[in-house]
Amino acid sequence: MPRAGDRDRLFPQLDDAQIARIAQRGERRSIRRKEVLWEVGAPRMDFYVILSGSIEIVQPMPGQEESITVQGPREFTGDVDLIFGHPAVVEARAGDDGEVLALRREALLELVQTDPQLSELLLRTFLQRRAFLIAQGKG
Repeated sequence: MPRAGDRDRLFPQLDDAQIARIAQRGERRSIRRKEVLWEVGAPRMDFYVILSGSIEIVQPMPGQEESITVQGPREFTGDVDLIFGHPAVVEARAGDDGEVLALRREALLELVQTDPQLSELLLRTFLQRRAFLIAQGKG
């Protein structure tokens, strides 16, 4: 799990205007506790902005799993694998019932190509998350 100082950098919260711009390209959907959003090795992942509830990111290991973080409202999922279309290196599942904005990879790519402010925030965060996982021996 990230330390308190790393948490703000790795899991920034979006403001209302940012969420509204993302919502133009995504769809709202409900998530149910323990619902798997993607598994390790998944060839395709969606990008999620948590509106309510939570999403837990875990690293499955033989016979156990390690929780990397639990993300809450206004936070978003993803790292560089989402941009480059690589298989997932972690698993994501709903921690609690809630609602998310879901964007397919193609919609996310269009967003980062047309919204410089969101592009800078998302890409910087994705790179920092991957660097954190690598430093922890999980990436």
